[in-house]
Amino acid sequence: MNLPLQSSVFSIDPDKLPSLPSVAIEIVRLSKSDEVSLDEFANAVAIDPSITTKMLRLANSARYQRNQEVTDLTRACFVLGMRTFKIMALGFSVAKITDKDKSEFDLTAYWTHSIACAVAAREFARLVNSQYANEAFICGLLSRIGQLAMMRVIPERYEELMEFSAARLPTADDEFHLLKMTHHDLAKTLLTKWGLPKLLVDAVSGWREPEFAGEAEEVCKILRVADHVARITTDSEKGEVLQQLHEFAGLDFGLTPDEVDLYVVDLNDEVIALARVLDVKLEDQTEYQDLINSAREQMVEISLQAALDLESTSVDLEKERQRSIKLADESKENLVKSQIDALTGVANRGVFDEKLRHSIQLRIQGNVNSCFGVVMIDVDHFKLFNDSYGHLVGDKVLVEVAKAVKKSLRPTDFFARYGGEEFVIVVGECGKHEIELVAERTRKIIESVEIENEGDLLKVTASAGGAYGNRFNNVSDGVEMVRLADKCLYQSKESGRNQCTFAEFTPRACQSSSS
Repeated sequence: MNLPLQSSVFSIDPDKLPSLPSVAIEIVRLSKSDEVSLDEFANAVAIDPSITTKMLRLANSARYQRNQEVTDLTRACFVLGMRTFKIMALGFSVAKITDKDKSEFDLTAYWTHSIACAVAAREFARLVNSQYANEAFICGLLSRIGQLAMMRVIPERYEELMEFSAARLPTADDEFHLLKMTHHDLAKTLLTKWGLPKLLVDAVSGWREPEFAGEAEEVCKILRVADHVARITTDSEKGEVLQQLHEFAGLDFGLTPDEVDLYVVDLNDEVIALARVLDVKLEDQTEYQDLINSAREQMVEISLQAALDLESTSVDLEKERQRSIKLADESKENLVKSQIDALTGVANRGVFDEKLRHSIQLRIQGNVNSCFGVVMIDVDHFKLFNDSYGHLVGDKVLVEVAKAVKKSLRPTDFFARYGGEEFVIVVGECGKHEIELVAERTRKIIESVEIENEGDLLKVTASAGGAYGNRFNNVSDGVEMVRLADKCLYQSKESGRNQCTFAEFTPRACQSSSS
């Protein structure tokens, strides 16, 4: 990257900064008071149709949805809770500054980063049992608002910066190099001018150096983690970003790299859901599991390069280089083996078990209220393929089935090989209708698979069984849920194969009380 020469200190007149609409100003004022009634706050929000729409979408989203649709703000407040309602309305009203943006600023990159950062901050706060989950969410949503303000008040200088920056959203270091100020500095001026609570102002402007943020230090440390998660989705140097993410999460919160990676993978559904609430079209989303795998591979390459650099003066350089390459290859191979089924290339049983455990844990803790489902899939008469055509053909059947199914699934679904000729799908945000659609679509996809063998085309079919639910007492309920799905799978086979059977999962304690 070739940045322009450093400039002198650049100052911005606060009076030229964008102002909030009157509705947003009123929401900011009311959000500071604990004496405001529910109706008074709802009436202020109702003046702005776009904020009202976003609040109703949020109340009807899978995280908060109850048995009936929420159609008015008063009901939305009951569903979300007054504190969540107030801070979400505050965040959505302030974020409206982007609605009228006509500059060359890359709003797609801005929102892709901001939404990922907001979700990552909220979920990480919940993971570490922080009381500031809602505040972290809003700070993540506003984490780059200083850049938008810069583009508004000094468009020519900021376009120059974007031209020379390697990143689509320039880094704070890039900004300081050219302007001697950063978007963090401008965010503090802007949010203070708008009258936002001090905790939010300090966190949005100070997360790069949390130790200097006073009462906002905890939120700042959460935001530092969340920003790195968001950068994994957009940066090309994913390995370096993941390495830093592991360091910050370990140093500040005592989490292991495996715990951090699992947390990141589980953000996928929530990011998509928030984009729907805000009616924002994100860039084509790569599944977070694939992002983590890519970042880990880059980490291995970084470690290899570091080892080569350190040994560059050794007389046995070539021998050490070969040894480092061998170790790096073994490390990469072990990483793949630990997560990926060697034959089919999809996630293995161990990753599925962890995904199931975490999905249930989120619902036990109350962080997620939506149903999810497990679909067990078994290739029909698989033994005949092995016995009649040989194990190589049997392996080819499994590979082609896995390839076909993986292409057909939604971004929110998780697919793994369970063992033998069995596969499993974790269906996110579903009820009976959604899980039936996923299972039936999968069955038809498998039915279309053809295997060529010595001039013949071999047809493949599969049977499926599914279980779905959102009530769990213990993480061990996952075993019972899989057992129920497997029982439904057995019923499909007993009924003639190449069909799907489903059942709703209810924990044993709930079964006893209901009877």
